[in-house]
Amino acid sequence: MWLLALALSACDASSAPDATDLADAADPPDSGDDAQAPLADGGSAGDLTPRTVSGTFTLTLDAGAFAPTAAHPSALVYLPSGFRPTAPLSLIVYLHGFSNCVENIVRDAGQPCTPGGGVRSAYALAAQLEASGKNAMLLCPEAAFDQATGNPGNLGAAGGLRALVQETLADLQPQLAPLTVADVGTVIVASHSGGYQAAGAIAARGGLPVSEIFLLDSLYDGTLFDAWVKSDLTSLAGTAPAHRFADVYLSGGTTATNSVAMANRARDLGSARRRHPARRPHHRDLHRRRLSPWTGLQGLGAGARCHPALLLRRAGLDQSAARQVAALGSDP
Repeated sequence: MWLLALALSACDASSAPDATDLADAADPPDSGDDAQAPLADGGSAGDLTPRTVSGTFTLTLDAGAFAPTAAHPSALVYLPSGFRPTAPLSLIVYLHGFSNCVENIVRDAGQPCTPGGGVRSAYALAAQLEASGKNAMLLCPEAAFDQATGNPGNLGAAGGLRALVQETLADLQPQLAPLTVADVGTVIVASHSGGYQAAGAIAARGGLPVSEIFLLDSLYDGTLFDAWVKSDLTSLAGTAPAHRFADVYLSGGTTATNSVAMANRARDLGSARRRHPARRPHHRDLHRRRLSPWTGLQGLGAGARCHPALLLRRAGLDQSAARQVAALGSDP
């Protein structure tokens, strides 16, 4: 799984870790009780050294996707080494797909979510955030725990993400004070496979502005993200766009069909904008045939070329990328 490195690397190719970097990254700390004790370095009075905090925190929340239970956490938060709790807070929201759980997806190696159950895929999310060197908080909401469903629960409601983040930051006040939901800045939403329903709801009505969306074989509803893409085309423009949308999909199946159709709609949208120069944003990324080639982990724009903000590209055209996506599985 390479999404976090991609999303956080932005246009700085030198900071984007390659496959070897990600494989060699240290294992994330084991998750423990609700808001477990982090590694912290707080300066004394008069000390100008910024306070830092790091660790894995599992939380039981009233604002979780479903009613809180002692059986599993409502959400997991990972703060990388040296994290500085300062505003604006950069937030990455990762939504797992079918039959997985938040405590597993951050690991380097998969384990069962349910005791005695099958081993679930792990994506080394914590290790990738560490390798990126970015000062960002990873928030993994637990939707349907270890079930083959994409039901978003409360994350599908208006203000669902905002309520979740607000309670998360309140529970982590000992570590993150004085940060509140009002201090949230950039919000990146990433969805794998069946997590698309929650991702779409968060983008449409989650209560916090979403800056970037990354779908990993997750476009099972063909038009779910059209409104978000069209809501602010100007922000998708330029070499350092304020908004980004990336969709990676396998070479066959529902997500491939939907992705090609969305790419064609984006192409037509780009053509319509060209007929109105006064309103046309300076981006050619809406035209699928003009996308620059991409390879490996940095292929979606975080590497040598960074101009495409809207990326719709068939993974099957690039064997290295196809292997990366295929590792996620073709099922929701």
